[in-house]
Amino acid sequence: MKNQFQITVENRAATVELPRPVLVAGSVNTYECVFSFDESWNGLARNAVFSTEEKCCGVPLDTANTCTVPWEILQTPGMTVRVGIFGTDGEGKTASPTLWGELGKVHDGARDALPGGEAPETFTSKIMKIMEDVKNSLKKADGICAETEKAAQAAKEASSSAASAAESEEKVRHAAETVTLGREMLLAFAGTPQNIAYACRLGMANKLFSLDDRFTIEREKSISASKGLSTGIESVSVDEEVWLMHGGTVGSGTYCFFYNGSVWLFGGKEVNLSDFGISVSGTPALYDEIIIKEIAEPVEMRIADIDPDGHYVRLMPTCGIGNFEFDSPEALYYCENGLSAGTYYFTLPSGYDTDNSDGWEAFNFTLPEDVPAGGQLVINWWYKTHLKDALICAFDSAKAMSTSNYSYVKEGEAGTFLGKLFTWGRITGNINHIGRARYGCNNYEKSAVRQYLNSTAKKGSWWHQNGIFDRMPAYALNTHGFLHGVDAEVLGALSVQTYTTCVAHPTLGDGNGSVTLEDRVVLPARVEVYGGEEDADDPEGAPLGYFREKSTLSEPGYGADSGRIFEKDGKPCIVWLRSPEHGNESNVDVILASGALAHHYAGKNKYALTPIFQIGKAA
Repeated sequence: MKNQFQITVENRAATVELPRPVLVAGSVNTYECVFSFDESWNGLARNAVFSTEEKCCGVPLDTANTCTVPWEILQTPGMTVRVGIFGTDGEGKTASPTLWGELGKVHDGARDALPGGEAPETFTSKIMKIMEDVKNSLKKADGICAETEKAAQAAKEASSSAASAAESEEKVRHAAETVTLGREMLLAFAGTPQNIAYACRLGMANKLFSLDDRFTIEREKSISASKGLSTGIESVSVDEEVWLMHGGTVGSGTYCFFYNGSVWLFGGKEVNLSDFGISVSGTPALYDEIIIKEIAEPVEMRIADIDPDGHYVRLMPTCGIGNFEFDSPEALYYCENGLSAGTYYFTLPSGYDTDNSDGWEAFNFTLPEDVPAGGQLVINWWYKTHLKDALICAFDSAKAMSTSNYSYVKEGEAGTFLGKLFTWGRITGNINHIGRARYGCNNYEKSAVRQYLNSTAKKGSWWHQNGIFDRMPAYALNTHGFLHGVDAEVLGALSVQTYTTCVAHPTLGDGNGSVTLEDRVVLPARVEVYGGEEDADDPEGAPLGYFREKSTLSEPGYGADSGRIFEKDGKPCIVWLRSPEHGNESNVDVILASGALAHHYAGKNKYALTPIFQIGKAA
């Protein structure tokens, strides 16, 4: 008898029961997986997916819900084998897959050469073959459409009969509709995150997908609970984290829980409300109900770049998302040991912003209250505003948003000297760069927007302080992390991107103009949107294929370019890039509504985001 794995599948979980057989490299037709399913899988065709760090194979289950572990998965010792299940309904639409279960590591063993002959055709390879056939058919349809259109034009030029011309035009229209529908079928079939990932693992992304192919992902926008017409329970609430974890997938819908006099029911089954994150007060009565309303927002994504070898694709939203600061204006001064109430002064750098300071060399202010150790002084002195109208505000911490401890500034030296403000070079001590304090910092590595994009945490939880002058942006209090509420299937398909981002030379002060970072989500650099490098000594990558093909410029540049215009709410908008302006510490590259590039202050300005996602990785 074959070595058997017993695997229990309940809703989204695939649990491999103990004890488990030992996997030995080189085994063929040796291990059998026996699956048992709960009722949630009734009516679905069931397919097992086996995965290691280097391969992925799919196998349809037989009528007894069993299959053999593919020999291709067992070739490399040291690899961990995982198994999951996904189902398809009668229309071929992919059902919610399970989370992975672990079969164990592949151990080395005595073996001969690899099995001879052709590898068995797995479910995954069948999927890929179908998609390849569809794409080839579409290419032929494209050709037919082009040829028919030529024939129609020739008929007109030859003054053929109106009936003949009309017939040719009808063929053109029909061929075009065929191409469009076929293309939609291909993308609907191949466009789930997992199928895109499979295509990338097989090195087929460049054959199956094209630049500007579009897919939609869902992000949870809100989850609310109400007691409906209940007469027993007094109030109800739902923990969105638990709800999303239980559901696994994200989508708009209304869900009703019903009390039958003894237990709560959902979908006709007895349930524990706590499993769904639901809490109630009061004693439930017969016919009480709980109504959960989930609202998801669709985000349309386009393929912006494809690996020439077919191992990865890079995607971006088609429209700008949200309205965010790149990074908040920083603190002017860090109160390491606290400050007593009283009068203090700073001196300004020679010649700094004389148009808005009338040549002041120093300014003083009087704090009405003590500042605790670890507090911050913030200067509210915005662009083209005179220094005499500026405020010095003292905050107890980097996260404090309000204070009563503030004062307008006055010209001249008075009270205790705190130091001279910087305009250039590496920051040391407790005095910050005046530009960063007024306009924010352009260092993407330390920015709030980078934290936001890569966090699954709830509002108020995702921001953390990077340095003694860093301050929390106000939107961190009322906005979930960008990846919060994104479908688990999407998160599981995203790859970590290793990328380079420039750092303005004055920030570092040591000649190193770039850093290498790793993230799942990243803002594009200037060069990636066909803008050329910000700093030739520290390249940030290469133009993404979509922007290179769509550009109306003859070569990469700053000019207005319709190929990189993004819209939000139906209107062209400004979007952030990650590249800093090389010569200062406050300006960040942006794409203007015209498609031109410019530099804008990192703080106070609020613009949309168009981050890059990647599925798959280079071979």
